Amino acid sequence: LRKKLNATITRFAGDAFVYLSNRGTVDNPGPIVSAVLSDLRKASAISRAEGEPLVVIAHSFGGEIMYDILTHFDPSIAVDCLITVGSQVGLFEEMKLYRVSSPTLPPNPPAGRVVRPASLKRWLNVFDTNDVLSYQLEPVVDGVSDFHYDTGYSSLGAHGGYFMRP
Repeated sequence: LRKKLNATITRFAGDAFVYLSNRGTVDNPGPIVSAVLSDLRKASAISRAEGEPLVVIAHSFGGEIMYDILTHFDPSIAVDCLITVGSQVGLFEEMKLYRVSSPTLPPNPPAGRVVRPASLKRWLNVFDTNDVLSYQLEPVVDGVSDFHYDTGYSSLGAHGGYFMRP
């Protein structure tokens, strides 16, 4: 079990380091940010044209990418509901790894919280305590609703198990 868990954690950490070092700037976003931002802008235009809400579901590191986009790369994109699933957004904010992270915010941890992105109307964060790569978000970001979901899987399968059960 250790070998499989170690490989999963190592792959995740490697992907995270590559993203963080290559995410780029507002004027020159990196390849991952560019791809997600392009599709997000298209989806936003379609949802507004059709009068439908824009709901984004982000699994795992997709949560960090969405948070980076909504707080730094294009905070003007209005998202009606962001659902992060098995994500590490809170962990990365506590480590101050986002472009907008500030070591002085929140001003009084652990009582204080970082403000939710202004263009984000609702945020639901789904986590499983068996998933070693998922974290609660309510204690870190204001205006987020955490939802504990039991995937029914062990620590090795929980991270991919969110979408396997009805």
